[in-house]
Amino acid sequence: MVNGKVKRIHIKNGCERMTTPKREQILQLAKELYFNDMAKSGIQNFNTPEPNELAESGYISSAKSELMRNLETKHAEWLNNGSDLEIEPFSFDIPLALSQGVFISGGRGCGKSSLAKTITNMLLKEGYVLRIFDNSQTWRRSNIPNLAIIKPYSNFEPQYNESYVFDISMLDIEQQKAFIENIVDREFNYTASLKENERNWRIYVFEECEILISTHDRSKRILRLCASGRNLKMSYVAIAQRFQMVSTNLISMSGQLYLGMMHEFNDLKRAYNWLGQNTKELRKLDVGQFIRYSKGQITKMDVELFTTETMPKLIITEPKAILPIAQKRTDSSGIVDLLKLAVCGGILLYAISTIPR
Repeated sequence: MVNGKVKRIHIKNGCERMTTPKREQILQLAKELYFNDMAKSGIQNFNTPEPNELAESGYISSAKSELMRNLETKHAEWLNNGSDLEIEPFSFDIPLALSQGVFISGGRGCGKSSLAKTITNMLLKEGYVLRIFDNSQTWRRSNIPNLAIIKPYSNFEPQYNESYVFDISMLDIEQQKAFIENIVDREFNYTASLKENERNWRIYVFEECEILISTHDRSKRILRLCASGRNLKMSYVAIAQRFQMVSTNLISMSGQLYLGMMHEFNDLKRAYNWLGQNTKELRKLDVGQFIRYSKGQITKMDVELFTTETMPKLIITEPKAILPIAQKRTDSSGIVDLLKLAVCGGILLYAISTIPR
């Protein structure tokens, strides 16, 4: 139960979501535990207890714990059950990516950024504008023509119709959020002011998106882009290391999910809602292998590691001065002030020397 309300079990793509037991189930089991204890004690004449009595005597908490253990046991079976998926060639639906976005997730070193570079390279060849927000220097080698190194307190305004990698690794988390939101918000509003025939598709790539749109803290500006950007020819590729930490709203909006190697149990539990029995495949994937989920279809594929010899145009932003710079004095007013002080001092000394002793 959450805030007095019961979290129900939902069915999605034939998979039952793991959640807490229903209130009715808890009360029923609590009564059974109570009756069993009465019978073991030899007590025959007793009234059916009220829910508050069951709670005070600990039967509610015991029933809930037992039901939760049963659910965990039931749903842990997907770690060992299910058929193996055959490896298929890499596939990516560009029109679907434009209209519904892309979500990529997996453990460290599984090849997420390499897959994202392969995808953005395909989009770049189609002539679309790309904005990559890189917080770990992963994109310093890519086919994106411009690499902007963003320093703290700097002010950088990119050309609207050119593609960029924004290296924001020098910024702290709050500065990164502010920079990304500023770019997204400004370009969203500007694009909305254009006529439909003046717009070109723009794709925004968010590395470690669990920092931006998590289950607890969500950037409204970025969520607006993901939810309604397609109406303005704006889409996204969201990349996350921790699948479990990303807002379900973002994952559900994405038309194509690419899930790489995972071992953390909470991430696997979340993935079960989309992959069902095929979730066990995630624990066996090699680097560069992904499970693709799209429109209820699940496929396992190999993706070649991205390589490039292209060197982007390097742009290094300069920080703005936080304090005003002291100006050098170009006149002789300082010397005049010293002369005045010397004259006054001399007069004072002469006056002291003439005083009768």
